[in-house]
Amino acid sequence: MGDRDPFGREHGEDSLAGLGWRVPAEPAPAPTAAVETPEPEAASPVDPRAWVRAPSPRRRGGWRAARLAILAVLAVVIAGVSVRLGGSINEAINPVQPLQVEPEAPVGLDRLSYLRPENLSAALARLRGEGRVQSVRVAPDRMTARLVNSQRRVVWNFRAGRNAQRVVGAPYYDFDTTIALSQIDPNAPARLVQAAAKRAHTTVDDVDYLYIQRNVGRARWVLYFKDRTHYTADRHGRHVERG
Repeated sequence: MGDRDPFGREHGEDSLAGLGWRVPAEPAPAPTAAVETPEPEAASPVDPRAWVRAPSPRRRGGWRAARLAILAVLAVVIAGVSVRLGGSINEAINPVQPLQVEPEAPVGLDRLSYLRPENLSAALARLRGEGRVQSVRVAPDRMTARLVNSQRRVVWNFRAGRNAQRVVGAPYYDFDTTIALSQIDPNAPARLVQAAAKRAHTTVDDVDYLYIQRNVGRARWVLYFKDRTHYTADRHGRHVERG
């Protein structure tokens, strides 16, 4: 090919220059900032004696378990002390009453029976000064006496193995049916019981009760067995009769 291109321009000729156009020059690359790289410092020697072992991380799980165990033991101890203390307080406020076994009631002429002269005599001694006797009812396990005077009426209740009870009532003025305390013979019940049991072909354990009252101006004893058979006798328990 020639020195001109197909448009008749010389190679390398700027066709726009004649028209006042210029191709902008490529911008020069910006200068790169210099980066200073410090020189590495020389490593200083390490004293082996200055070396300290780094602390290892604590195992929190093991301490937490131990602490929980200690708290559990303390809770058990406190609970035990509270129970013992509470029991002591409750017992002080509401003391436990020992189980009381009801003594077996005496029958016949048992040791504690009021049909025995010594037991009946001790009970009658407590009636002194209370007035005249309206009635005395005697059973193996108890005795009841009614007495009157010009000021009051008194009822005494005796039960085997228990404390006697005394009840005071209103005055009673009818002395026509009363007898003196000295007219009661403490030997009469045992004497009458034995004689009546022999006549009835039974034992003294079948006796229910006796009582003394004024009858036709004189004191007499009346005895009842459990089958309602009854006998009478004078104030000394003699001259026993059936019915």
